This record gives sequence, C-alpha cells and structure tokens, in this order.
Amino acid sequence: MTLLQIQYFRAVAQAGNITNAADELYVSRPAVSRAMRDLEKEFGIALFRRSNTGLALTEAGCAFYEACNDIQNRIDVLDAQFSQMKERNRDRDIRLGLTPLTGIAIFPKFYRDFQAAYPHARIITMEHSHSQARLMLEDGSMDASFTTHTEGLLDCVGSMELTQTELVFCVAADHPLSGRGRVTISDIQDEPLVYLSEGMQREREIMKRFRQIGRTPNVVLRMGQLNTMHRVVAEGIAAAIQLHGSIDDGEQVVGIPFNPPVRFTISLIWNRKAEERESVRDMLSFAERWRTTH
Repeated sequence: MTLLQIQYFRAVAQAGNITNAADELYVSRPAVSRAMRDLEKEFGIALFRRSNTGLALTEAGCAFYEACNDIQNRIDVLDAQFSQMKERNRDRDIRLGLTPLTGIAIFPKFYRDFQAAYPHARIITMEHSHSQARLMLEDGSMDASFTTHTEGLLDCVGSMELTQTELVFCVAADHPLSGRGRVTISDIQDEPLVYLSEGMQREREIMKRFRQIGRTPNVVLRMGQLNTMHRVVAEGIAAAIQLHGSIDDGEQVVGIPFNPPVRFTISLIWNRKAEERESVRDMLSFAERWRTTH
C-alpha cells in the first residue's frame, strides 16, 4: 500500500466512479483502475461493489476509507508542522550576496562576529558579479549584499557604510618594486597587468589616473578567479591592482599602496522589504554596531 494508492482510493470513494476520480486527479483512468485492483489484491478482499451505476464501498471499503481519512489527516498535520518549521527556518536565513573582491575584503570578519552574536541566524552566501547582485537585490531574490558601488540605488534598497579599504599594486615578492612603501601610476605605467574578467568600478578609477599621465594600462591577461590571479602574480607573469587583502598575502604576493591613495568604502546594501524578517533586522542592527569598530 502506498500513499498514492490511498489518494486514488479516497478520490474513487468520494466520486463513486473511476472516470470522475481520474479527472479530479489529472491522471489516466487505467492508472486509477490499476491502483484499485492492486489494493484489493494486496488485502485479498473487495473494497467496492461494482454496478452499472458506479462503485459503492463494501463494509471493508468503508473501514478502509475511514482509516485512509485518518492517515490523510495525520499527513496534513505533519505537512502543516513542517511548513511552519520551514517558514521559521526561512525567517532565520539571510541571503547575502558576495562579489569576488568584497567577499574576501569583509565577509570572513563580518561572518565570524555576526555568528558569535547571533548563533541561530543562518547566512546563505550567494556569489555573483556586482550587476547580478544588484538586480537580485532589487527583485527580492537576495536580502543583502556587500558592495563598493552604491550609486543609483532604487528606493527599495537601503545602504550602510561599513568600512574603508584601498587599492594596492600587487607584485611577486621578488619584484623590483616589492620593497616600496608606495607607488604612483607613473611608477607602474609600463608594468604588465592582469585584470579580472569583468570590468569593475575599481578598474574605472585606475583608468582615470592613467589618463591623467596620458597612458593606458598595459593589460596582458584577464582572469575569472582570484586564485588564478594570485598564482599569475606570484609567478611574476604580471602584476595586479586589487583591493587590499584580496590576493596580497604578504609572502608570495606583496601589496603596495598608491600615492595618492585610491580608497573605497565597502557598504552593506539590502532590500528594505527584507527588514520585515527578524533575522535581517538583527543583521542590520549588528552591522550598525560592527561598523563603529572597523
């Protein structure tokens, strides 16, 4: 006996015939007929009296029908309980967007501190490009996201500045410039550079500085993954310009600040409708406190 057979049996008992039950269930008539024959064969007893006018329950069929109703009621209660549990879990979930760079720059510290303060909240990370994350945030399929770009936010999106960071010139540890305290754009104007595949706000800021000295960046490679970029820089194939802490580990890859600095603000942006959930409100309250110490 299966739950599907129980569902079919209850439909036949209520409809009084196979055809109407099959229509109600959106299945074929032979499928329902086969399920009824299999039940009667399994129990070794007739559940229906068959006549030209339809089907009527036998005494055994009536007893089985009552039992099926009890089973279905229990299933309905269980389904409601699990739906409530699922809703409670969803309320605890926070769908947090990370871009490759802002995720590295801020997420590990933020996550560690937030989990310590709110151990029952669950952050589900969603890694996307900045443009994808912005769209998902606006349509509600993402609750919040870290970003260095807050221009043009819709009214449905809130924003909070969290911390400051800066771009650094990343080179191999044995690179001639690795010992410098700071570099200018003129210092690196001929250096071969590796960029991420997708052009970002940081790339546009560097382009402005190159234009000021009448040059363009010598981009020889574009990479989709920071791990690959780290290896390229560590091997001395090319240098990179990235947020501090993204690929510069201080050992294989050294990060040198610019003169003058190229600073960025990392912000938390969120869908305002998500504030209806306690877990998101907790995260925003935590972020407000956290940013004062970072």
